[in-house]
Amino acid sequence: AYAPCIEQGIKKGMSCATLEQKLSVECGYNILMRYDGNNLVVDSKEPDFNKYHDFLTGETRYNALVIKNPNLADILLNQNMEDSIKRYEYYKKISEKNKNSNVSN
Repeated sequence: AYAPCIEQGIKKGMSCATLEQKLSVECGYNILMRYDGNNLVVDSKEPDFNKYHDFLTGETRYNALVIKNPNLADILLNQNMEDSIKRYEYYKKISEKNKNSNVSN
C-alpha cells in the first residue's frame, strides 16, 4: 500500500494524497494486486513508466537528491524505475500463470 505521510513531502500537499496514490499505480511504483483464493491477481493496468520520474520527483524525499546530487539522482531514480518494471513483470507473470492454469482446469 502507498500511504504517504508528511515526511515524504508530497509537493502538491497532503490534501492530494489520493491523487498521488493513483499516480503511484499508473506509473508502476505500486501494483494493485490481490489474492483470489490461492491465486495472485494483478488488477493494475499496464503502467505508464513515462510518468515514473514525475511521480518520484513529486516528493521532496526523492527531489532532495535531485537537488543535492543530480548525477547520482539520475542513476538511482533510473535504477528505481528499472526495479519497478521488473517487479511489475514478475507479478504479472505469476498472475497470468494463475489465470491460465485456472482456464485449463
